[in-house]
Amino acid sequence: MKTSSSASSASSASRQRSLKKTVRTGTVYLALALASWFVGAGIVEAYVRIQLGGKTLYHDDPNIVMQLDPNSFSGLDGEAVRSAVQLSMAQWNSVPRSALNFTLGVDVSGADYTGNNHVIYYDPNNNSGWFGGGSMTVAVTPIQYSTGNGKIQDIDVIFNGRRWDFSTGIVPGDFDIQDVLTHELGHVAGLDHSPVHGSSMWPYVAPGQWLHRSITEDDRSGAVAVARQGGFAQMRGTLRRANSNPVGGGAVGAIRADDGRLAAVVLTASNGDWVIKDLPSGDYHLYTTPLEGVTSQSQLTGDGIVETDFGAAFHGGISSPHQITLSQGENLNVGNLVVAADAAVRDNFNHPLILARGGPTKSIYIPGVNFNGGVGSMIEFSPYITLGPLTSDNTLFSAPVTVAPNCPPGSYDIYISLANGELECVPGAIEVVEAAPELSGISATEANALGGEWIEVYGSDFAEDAMVLVGGRLSNDVRWQNANTLRVLTPKGDSGEADVVVQHPDGQEDRLEDVLRYITVPVYEELFPRAGNLGGGTRMRLVGSGFSGGMIVQVGGKSASYRLLSTRVIEITTPPGDMLGTVSVRIENSEGHVEEQSDVFEYVASEDPDIASFTPRTGKRSGGTEVNLFGDNLASGARVRFGVDPITVQGGRYAGGVQRISAAELRSRTPGGSTGEFAVVVEMPNGQGAIANSFFSYQPAAGGGGCGGVAQGGAPGEPVDWLPIVLVAVWGWRISRRQSSETKSGCAR
Repeated sequence: MKTSSSASSASSASRQRSLKKTVRTGTVYLALALASWFVGAGIVEAYVRIQLGGKTLYHDDPNIVMQLDPNSFSGLDGEAVRSAVQLSMAQWNSVPRSALNFTLGVDVSGADYTGNNHVIYYDPNNNSGWFGGGSMTVAVTPIQYSTGNGKIQDIDVIFNGRRWDFSTGIVPGDFDIQDVLTHELGHVAGLDHSPVHGSSMWPYVAPGQWLHRSITEDDRSGAVAVARQGGFAQMRGTLRRANSNPVGGGAVGAIRADDGRLAAVVLTASNGDWVIKDLPSGDYHLYTTPLEGVTSQSQLTGDGIVETDFGAAFHGGISSPHQITLSQGENLNVGNLVVAADAAVRDNFNHPLILARGGPTKSIYIPGVNFNGGVGSMIEFSPYITLGPLTSDNTLFSAPVTVAPNCPPGSYDIYISLANGELECVPGAIEVVEAAPELSGISATEANALGGEWIEVYGSDFAEDAMVLVGGRLSNDVRWQNANTLRVLTPKGDSGEADVVVQHPDGQEDRLEDVLRYITVPVYEELFPRAGNLGGGTRMRLVGSGFSGGMIVQVGGKSASYRLLSTRVIEITTPPGDMLGTVSVRIENSEGHVEEQSDVFEYVASEDPDIASFTPRTGKRSGGTEVNLFGDNLASGARVRFGVDPITVQGGRYAGGVQRISAAELRSRTPGGSTGEFAVVVEMPNGQGAIANSFFSYQPAAGGGGCGGVAQGGAPGEPVDWLPIVLVAVWGWRISRRQSSETKSGCAR
């Protein structure tokens, strides 16, 4: 146990100057201010789950599929946003003994939180209605749940683009999407705020912050609680006063006796019971503290009891606390923990001091009230953390903090023990992290925009599980060579300059800006038709990738005109050929990169076929519709394909019973297909072909399709509430409930 003591206060003005300096350098924090700790009947576990009306909110399936609206994040690269989402999901998915599994489903456009899908989107114009007036909200997580059993029916995450700027990296003045979303996904899982300062579920956020990209032991306990798998150890007990009356809504903390790390903080139920789940085996010290100060009852929402008229205390006393031993898989009941008498001391600390192990000494400042004139001690239980000489007065305690190179990363408490016998606990006041990565260079200056090339990234202090982003996209194969070198498989990217970022699991990153140039290389995949008349004029679709304007296209060594339909498809009009037979197709882009395929197109003597029209133009999905096609140069043995992609001319199915009525007419019977409009193509036996000038529509069966009813209650007639959990930039909270006594029908959008 490390102690820094003071018997008198130093100059108050000097401490105020120091504190103001920390504010000017970025410690301006915003409150996640709607649903803090919900306390209801039954046992409240370590971490905090959302409870309303005695019901704990839950998902009936731990596999939670979220959908992203990347285009809504105006001004940001959609793929970089996707990478931030994937990194946030990976934090929760990686928790041992938790079945919680976030996956990213297909993208959506024009996302709306009132639909029945779980969406993540950016709202720049308050179309959602959550960011009206002068709202300081950073992000909101509306939860639609059943009031009958607490089952979550719909839950979404909306970023307030009306007021705030967001980035996919650490940018001063901007909120980091990954940092905010890791927190919000905790709410999506069913967790509420944590009183642990370094926890991702801590209810405050700052621009340019990275700390909450990663989750702590407290968050991991919550992930196990909402979707546990396998066995785990747990500790339980009851919080009581000296007269044996229970304390409801009080906090109990557990720290590891060997290294002083904070394991978890728990809130008690109304009967004083508490339980901490998913603890590693080992020795622990326990303490109790009221929810006062920065995380006080003003941040709580719910109808449970929160008692604060008691004082903090260590089980056995702070000078020599009891040591509780927990075995692997044990369910240990420690009995009664007794609180101290009510105390006047209260801290207003709002963000952990972040220290790299073995890094430079930094001072911690803990503001508050009624600090007994500064007479007391600042205590840290870790043998790896040293507190220097204390400076204190009635409103501020501060001391230099030094972290040993072998200190385990994690959250560490600070305790202020006053000479009048009062104790103040600050859970997770210090966050110890690994050294941040530092980049110095990479092995290449150019890479194919298609990805799939190996490069090396050079620097220092690279973690073995470091992640690398190139142009905002995650590499799916990063191989740690040593602390100074990473071997990285480049992801697909966009043409132009790209940043390279190395990010550690705790969220720290370093970036080399515009260090790699992605180049577009044209690639051939498929051609239709594969043959055309020697006189030229055949329109053919070439499918591949890396296509752009300004290319030079040649067929048989002669220049050909083309239309750019997309970066994957061009429509080429063939020039006249010199002789019958197969020829090459060559593409050269404006950067001089060439793709050439030999013998992929054949010049033939017969005239090219043409489909001018067909009838009917609609048919049922099950197929069987007789369709007559009219045109020219239709040869025997022709095949007809329906349900074809109109751009790539790929996919679809061949028609049955094709009959050649004449060179100007074919009769066919449609195969089955999907609802929608599709192209129709005709293929000749010699490789010639044609695309019809109009689309064929597959129609749904009678009575199908359209907008179905979406029951928003857990059962017919059951009321439903909307619970918005809001990340805001002002103190206070609000809750909006939209309640109906009937089921509600609507369209998912």
